[in-house]
This record gives sequence, C-alpha cells and structure tokens, in this order.
Amino acid sequence: MIEQASASWVKPPASIRTGRLEHAVPQISGNVRLQMNKFQVLDFEQQPTPPRYLYKYLVAERLDDVLKAGTVRFTQLMNTNDLFEVRRTFRKFAGPRFLRFMSATLEEQLRIESLDERIAAKLREIGAAGKPIRQVKRMFKKLHGQTIEEYFRAGMDDSIGLLASHLNDETTIADFLTRYAQDLFCFSVSATWQSAPMWAHYAGNNSGFVIRYDTAHEWFQHRKDRTTTRLQKVAYLDAELEEALDNVQGAFISKSSDWSYEQEWRLYCGKDHIEKTVGSPADPIHLIGFPRDAVSAVIIGSKASQETAARAREILAAQYPKANLLVAKPIPLRSSYSLEEI
Repeated sequence: MIEQASASWVKPPASIRTGRLEHAVPQISGNVRLQMNKFQVLDFEQQPTPPRYLYKYLVAERLDDVLKAGTVRFTQLMNTNDLFEVRRTFRKFAGPRFLRFMSATLEEQLRIESLDERIAAKLREIGAAGKPIRQVKRMFKKLHGQTIEEYFRAGMDDSIGLLASHLNDETTIADFLTRYAQDLFCFSVSATWQSAPMWAHYAGNNSGFVIRYDTAHEWFQHRKDRTTTRLQKVAYLDAELEEALDNVQGAFISKSSDWSYEQEWRLYCGKDHIEKTVGSPADPIHLIGFPRDAVSAVIIGSKASQETAARAREILAAQYPKANLLVAKPIPLRSSYSLEEI
C-alpha cells in the first residue's frame, strides 16, 4: 500500500500541473498581488506615496450629480476615453524573472521539514502513521531510483515549464487582457490643477471646476467594506517589455506617453464594490460615494459663469463647511495659474 501511494506524495499542485493561470500565481512577486481569477489589482506595495492633494476636473453640469450628490464615476477600463487603455505592453507573461520567482517558491516546498510533513500526512491518510519517515524515504529511493527530493524537483521543473508555456500562449495573454478590461473599474484624478489641456478637455474650456481631494483621508485607504485600497500612479510607457515582471506597473497600470500631461493617479475596484449604476444598459454609469470631508477645496475655472460660482458656493456652504472655494486665474505671460479665494 505504501509503495502504491508513494508517487502521490510528491505530485506538484494541480494548478501548476495543468497550467491554470487563475490559481497558479496568486502572488507573482513581492511588489504586486493580483487576484488573478477576478483580475483586481489589489496592491502595488512599492508604489510612490501619492501627493497630499489630487484633483478631479469636471464640467459645470456635474456640480449637482458629483458635488451635491457626493458620488464619482468609476469607469470600466474597456470604456475609458483612451481607445488603447488596455494594450499589450509585454512580450512574455512568464520570462526569466517569473521563472526564478516560481522556482524559488517551489524550492521552499523541497525543504526537508516540508517534505517530511507531507510524508507524515500521507502515512496518516493511508493508515500507516507509525511508519518511520526515514524508512519510507529509503523505500522510495529503492522503488524509483532517486530520492524524494530529486523526484519532486524533476516534477516541479517540468510543471513550471508547462505553466510558462501556457502563460505565454497568445490566446492566454489576449484572454487575460480582455477579462482585465472587463473586470476592473477606475476613478481617475490628476496630480495637478494647473494643466491647461485638462481645463480645456475635461472642465469645459475653463468654465467648469476642479475638486481637490485630500489623499490622507481614509476613503483612499479603505473601502466601505473595510477592504484595502490604494492610490495607484499611472505609468507612461511606449516601449515593449520583455516580460510583465520587468515592470509590473508598466505592464498593468500604464498608458502611452501621449497622456503623460494628465499626471494621473487611480483608485481601482471590482464590480462588486460599485454602489449605484445609472444611465442606459448600452452606456451604464457606475458610481461610488465619497465622504464630504475628503474634499478640501473646489476650484472654479476662470471662465465659469456667475451661476456656476454661486451654485458651488451654495453646495459647499450646505455640505462642505471645511472646503474652500477658489478660482483659477490664468497668468498669460507665464503660462500658469494662480489661486484666489472667492
């Protein structure tokens, strides 16, 4: 009975043997943890610390449904204003870095203590708990012509190769990126309130407003269900990476350098964190509420109407007592803005 069961003691995990992406790599490096079956970016641990304030540009018509309602849009990645939002930026999913990581992870399972624990568990399972582990190892070597450690290592090497081949398959990568675009939603903000292109493109040619968020607020660290979230800095990348782990942020949170003027930061979430969806089925708008005290100021554009300024003042007075109302004044000869309180 022991002889028949011996080979099963050292089989690689099923997810490795079959090359199943969603369970094989729940943590693919010390810098990033991906929930691969849902494709939610959970954490990039070596992200830079976000600036104290981040800014959301909006047209004047959004005063009530954003500022008054206290909700912001989380956009599905496949529906952002960048047609190439989700694009392939790496040649291989599993290159040398990935293989080294997997080898190191599996090498941990080759520790004598770990193998002995497996053998002891298997002996208990087959009703041979009293069998000395040293005797079992000698029996295994006699049967297979190699030690359990050698047998295990050979099986793992084969399995890692199978997994790498699966991960680097063109269909696997395409399916991953498609699901990634479908399953992730993001809220985008900027590190600057002084971007003339953004005032033009996102704030009604300077007639809209900008919300200044305080990133020290708890809302930027934890969701309502207390799960951890984190502001992620968007990387701007044009070159192709050899493999995803060469630059994980560039592989999964990046845009082309054409967008670098936005100085974008993001919060990500999955569909289960969306609080409300409005609009039509063909063009749904997914919303999440934000706390009023996460807003430190509202900046009115230089071309904002008196009605826009008055409405902003009214909303702030009623719901945002600690937030300032400011106006962005252009300084033409210096191609910059100044802020004045109103």
